Amino acid sequence: MTWQATASAVLDVNAVPILVDIDPETYTIDPRKIEEAVTIRTKCIIPVHLYGRMADMDAIISIANKYKLHVIEDTSHQHGSIWKDKPAGSIGDIGTFSLQSSKILNSGEGGLIITQNKRYYELLMSLVSCGRKLSDESPTMQSGNYRLTEFQAAIALTQLSRLDEHNKVREANARYIEDSISDIKGLRPMYHNPNITFQTYYNFTLRYALPIGMMSIGMCLSGHKKMILYKCVLAKSIGKQRVTNMFLSGKKADGYPSAFL
Repeated sequence: MTWQATASAVLDVNAVPILVDIDPETYTIDPRKIEEAVTIRTKCIIPVHLYGRMADMDAIISIANKYKLHVIEDTSHQHGSIWKDKPAGSIGDIGTFSLQSSKILNSGEGGLIITQNKRYYELLMSLVSCGRKLSDESPTMQSGNYRLTEFQAAIALTQLSRLDEHNKVREANARYIEDSISDIKGLRPMYHNPNITFQTYYNFTLRYALPIGMMSIGMCLSGHKKMILYKCVLAKSIGKQRVTNMFLSGKKADGYPSAFL
């Protein structure tokens, strides 16, 4: 999970969340572990696309179809990623996006839910609006007020107009870092599934070797078009394959902040 909200959403409908271990190559949910956890009481799979990697959606959809389960994508970190030409959040039955202030698409607070299923759409509209019906024929459900304000929506729409541009810069920055560390012993980027057509980054994560195993480092990548990520500086000494220091140096342009660790 990226945050407790993924599990609390399950608790909110009086269900029991079952946590499934991750694939250590991507830090996303491990499809093999999903199938081990499925029982006759299982209703839904909620894969979390984490940091700078998408979960294996082909495998997850296959398992969901096999056991007749719903799939809700937690896409809070993946605004704009694409899996085999399908946008993240549009592959499962429902896709959820956070617009919280730290996210690459944000309105301060709030979020988005998307679906291509009419019944789910009508239920979700009831969910966000105090249980009201969308129309006389629409289903309804008990709920509270989860409506996004017009001010937040205006901010999100403006951010959305620049999202593709910013994501291209983030991806270029990430590829630069991966190329820069490729020959450094003890450092490994996360596995990049070839089914990912385009990858966006909430954080850039890499792993470094310790005597006790692999650890990870996370970095934020600036998405501003004038950001120039020009240097990745690593400690020259990686004694016993342990990185003693790692940081990014970003060139400032027109007062915009540099990328940071």
